[in-house]
Amino acid sequence: MRDIVGVILGIIVSLAVVAGVRLLAVTLHALPGMAINDPVVMAAWLQGAPLHVLILYAAAWFFGAFAGGWVALRVARWAGALWIVTGVALVLSAASILQLSYPLWVKVVLIAGPLLGGWLATRLAPGDAVDSIDG
Repeated sequence: MRDIVGVILGIIVSLAVVAGVRLLAVTLHALPGMAINDPVVMAAWLQGAPLHVLILYAAAWFFGAFAGGWVALRVARWAGALWIVTGVALVLSAASILQLSYPLWVKVVLIAGPLLGGWLATRLAPGDAVDSIDG
């Protein structure tokens, strides 16, 4: 049961962090009418956004996978929970590549970011975050 709760909480935290980071990016470089559901407006916004805003926008999935994976690992105390959350973040990040036209470097960050975030969460988690095999 703890595994399921950990994964669910991790996904919720991951999505909340991604939404927060992307909202920050959108507020740093105003999106006309906050039309985030309009692909034409978003494409134009991406073309005119400064580099630091694009970096923040692309790195949102890194931060989401890191935070959500860390929460999942702490709650579930099972590394698999972290990688499930990271996998969900990776799939959703890759799906955004299909929806909008990003520069190549942003696409690389959108794929590598969640994986790096998940890996970093495993490295920074305390040693007691994972149950030992011998019980």
